[in-house]
Amino acid sequence: YPDGTFQPGKIITAGEALKLILLTAGFDEQPAIDSHWASGYVEAAVSRGLVTAFSDGTFRPNQSITRAEFAAIAVRFLSDEVQGVSGGSFSDTAGHWAADAIGRASAAGWITGYPDGAFRPNQSIPRAEAATIFFRLMTDDFRQANWATANSFTDVKEGA
Repeated sequence: YPDGTFQPGKIITAGEALKLILLTAGFDEQPAIDSHWASGYVEAAVSRGLVTAFSDGTFRPNQSITRAEFAAIAVRFLSDEVQGVSGGSFSDTAGHWAADAIGRASAAGWITGYPDGAFRPNQSIPRAEAATIFFRLMTDDFRQANWATANSFTDVKEGA
């Protein structure tokens, strides 16, 4: 954020998540195509089949994103890496629309549940959890080339 903070406990929005996923994957910055700063990222993600609009045709980039939605986007984006992978069942994902994606992302080691065996698919995902998942999605080469070695965030302790 402009004030030098990361705000790890803040809930990540759909627009922020798409920007992070696309930039992590090596896509260029996407210019806004309308009045919302994330509109270019939304358009790029929709055109690649990573996300779909709500039934009313909107995307809602300012809305929080759930743990299930985040897992589904990651699996869609990196589908080649989890082709034929299954597993990772949680106590609360049976019958959930994203159960397959959650299981595949878990089996790939990208996501984890909570100590009680739950995944909490409908819970909004905080920025700290999203950052952890992004780190797991990156290849070692990508991390070395793009990851800062020093923590510049005023609200994140060194080594966190």
